[in-house]
Amino acid sequence: MVAWALLWGSSLFTDILKKDLKAIVPFLQVTEGIFTAWIPGVLMLLGIW
Repeated sequence: MVAWALLWGSSLFTDILKKDLKAIVPFLQVTEGIFTAWIPGVLMLLGIW
């Protein structure tokens, strides 16, 4: 839950407030995508989760 709050907060800063966070936001998006969607999805397909 905290990870998604950070993701939405970073989007708020970059899109609405026009603050430049450099390469942090894409790295955060990819990392959270892997840990909150890809890994659980693979585990579900394998019947482990």
